[in-house]
Amino acid sequence: MLAQLNMNRNAYLNEAIAFYNRHQKRRLLAARLRTESALVADTSMEVLAEMEAIADEQILHEN
Repeated sequence: MLAQLNMNRNAYLNEAIAFYNRHQKRRLLAARLRTESALVADTSMEVLAEMEAIADEQILHEN
């Protein structure tokens, strides 16, 4: 395979390791994002409910 890629063994291994490291970094980042999103989901919904209540109050006072 290395002959077909016109690449020496060391360069091939370095490229494979770099690819694997990028893949793992993205995987870990995705897991972190899922965890942190779950942590803030409840707070985000509370803020949304409060803002909707304020908007509803403003509409009531305008009429």
